[in-house]
Amino acid sequence: MSLELDIGTLSGLTGVKPHNLRMWEKRYSIFEPQRTPGGTRIYTDKDLKKLLTIQELINLGYKISEAINLSENERKKVILQTLDNALSNDTYAIFINEMLKCAVDLDETHFELYFRKSVERFGKVYTITNIIYPLLNKLGALWKIDNISPLEEHFASQIITRMIQEWISLLPIRNIHSRKFVLFLPPNHYHQIPLLFANYLLRKKGFKTYYLGEDVPLENLKRFTEMFKEDVVYLTFLLYRNEKESVKIAGNLFEILGNNASVWISGEKNNLTSIKKTFNDNKNLAIVKDLNEFYLKIKKI
Repeated sequence: MSLELDIGTLSGLTGVKPHNLRMWEKRYSIFEPQRTPGGTRIYTDKDLKKLLTIQELINLGYKISEAINLSENERKKVILQTLDNALSNDTYAIFINEMLKCAVDLDETHFELYFRKSVERFGKVYTITNIIYPLLNKLGALWKIDNISPLEEHFASQIITRMIQEWISLLPIRNIHSRKFVLFLPPNHYHQIPLLFANYLLRKKGFKTYYLGEDVPLENLKRFTEMFKEDVVYLTFLLYRNEKESVKIAGNLFEILGNNASVWISGEKNNLTSIKKTFNDNKNLAIVKDLNEFYLKIKKI
């Protein structure tokens, strides 16, 4: 089934303002969208992919009139040449858009190809934080469409998950630090890509990790308090915005683990702000705003 996007969703996915979309339609006949009985424009996945490519060309310095006059094959050729240009370090937005188009097409081969190219160009940390996260946020916009399932996001997430697991499998086991990390997502939390990548970074630095994954009952963590008396960090991510629930989870963690437990929490910024304000006096709680900060934090241990 083809996507059916309103102008607001199309604008959010591509970064082109609705005013510009209407003007381009009128001046260049870039699209011929269908309309609902109420007059609302409806765009397809074909329109989305075309607009993403045109926007990429504009970002590369093309005028809108020049980009539109190129054939589809000519546009693709320019984009591929740019991605293959090893001297260019400002093409991360193109990687995002190309991978978005692959997700819409359910094109696993090219999605993985662009993922690997990005890692080669920018490295793993930059790729995850500046390409994969924005990509998943764009795919998340498709959840807002009533008649569309989150198929594209699931498709992309499974490939990304598999790739990170591949990185982890290639790491040697080196428990060179006394501190150990228990990684988990609380009940009803399922987006484990940040947690999985944190596991990769920890393993790469030689930490012993216990990766529990998603939807973990907090009571299950008691076993680690019995196994280890100290030098244990409990790491979790609270990605769904729900300040009240996030504060409750943090409180439950300390109730189960004890106030002396070392707990690191990352995730959605409003959740983190509320947790920090509520538990401001707890010196064993560390708020980690993003993976870049996490990476710097573990480098100092």
